[in-house]
Amino acid sequence: MVTARDLMSQEFLSVQKEEPISKVIGKLILEDLRTAIVMWKKKYIGIIDRDLLVESKIDSTSAEAGTFVAHPPVVGQDEDLLKCAELMYGSYPCSLPIKRGNQVLGVVRARDILQHLPSIPQLRKLKVADVMSSSLIVFDYDARLGDAINIMHEKGFGRVPVVDKAGHVSGVFSLTDVIYKHLKAPNKKVKGSKGSANFFSKSYTPDKLFILSTPIGDAASPITITASKDDQLGKVVEDMAKYKISDVVVVENQKPVGIVTTRDLLRAFTLLKEPDFWKLHFIGLNKLKPLQAKFVREIVSEHYEKIRRAYFKEFPRYFLTEIKLYEEPGKQKRIKYSVHIRLAMPSQVFSTEHAHFDLNTAMSWALREMERMIQDFKEATRQRWRGYRKGRRKEFGTFIYEQEMSKGVSKKQYKPKLVKR
Repeated sequence: MVTARDLMSQEFLSVQKEEPISKVIGKLILEDLRTAIVMWKKKYIGIIDRDLLVESKIDSTSAEAGTFVAHPPVVGQDEDLLKCAELMYGSYPCSLPIKRGNQVLGVVRARDILQHLPSIPQLRKLKVADVMSSSLIVFDYDARLGDAINIMHEKGFGRVPVVDKAGHVSGVFSLTDVIYKHLKAPNKKVKGSKGSANFFSKSYTPDKLFILSTPIGDAASPITITASKDDQLGKVVEDMAKYKISDVVVVENQKPVGIVTTRDLLRAFTLLKEPDFWKLHFIGLNKLKPLQAKFVREIVSEHYEKIRRAYFKEFPRYFLTEIKLYEEPGKQKRIKYSVHIRLAMPSQVFSTEHAHFDLNTAMSWALREMERMIQDFKEATRQRWRGYRKGRRKEFGTFIYEQEMSKGVSKKQYKPKLVKR
């Protein structure tokens, strides 16, 4: 099996947390990279992602890089391919650092994992329709860029198709396009500054108001390739690697009906993993804030161990926690959390779902309901076992007694026979 040692790239960009964000973006553009390792006095503290920079709506290009740090899982060199894909699918950004002590040995990126997809028969034979996302947002060419970014941030989309007046796909917009087409070059010089027109100079800043008012079609990238629902997944992945793109729009009659993204392909890897080897599985943590995701992992892990020790001698097949976010209509636009928990045992499956505006409350309700269901199931099973065994022994003893009496044995001479079970 391919391990993280085989996947990792030892060539990665490393920056210090006190560096200005304008300088970091410049380095990412020059190196044509999406992520960079952030260090503080030779100590790893996280990863910075260029897409997250746009989502965060940078107020100052002189802000420190450490302000925009993300914390994806850290893996060891011996982690297998499927585990890396599972961790990457459940986190953001799509980059996993490999550490030994305080030293960063390398980075596993999404493309390092996806290049192995065509060599796996179960995945290569899949069709695009099996993995594509059909619930997508489509923008007209003249849609305002600032509005589009806000909607993408709220819905959790990183890439969206752009269509012309006839509804045909004319391009794909991603947050990376904003960096390359607008933040790459400065728009104005700060009064009183010195130096040449260099992006790395703090004396130059982009005109953010002008950028956000432009049409989204002007920032979108032209379509390189498209796919249909019946195309083989292996061929699509090879084309994505050839043209160095991270998504493919699925079309019918030149109109978008879906999209295949890096996350969709990573999810296909997780389907290869047999449930027998699953313990805890999470879906939707990437939509939560880092502290919320940490809270969910900790409370689910605690209840999982408690349930397993208290109620089951055998190991569960898997314990799935899925979290969905809904925005309630109205002026307040409150976020509602829906928590669905599913515990699969070899002999029984338990499932419960609760929703609330507070994530802590929704999690507590769902876990409490799950434990109550398991208690009821175990108690009912125990009562059936007791009644069944007691009735059987009584019936078996009466049968032997009547047999002995039919042979002329008196009650005083009768002794119950011991039967080995």
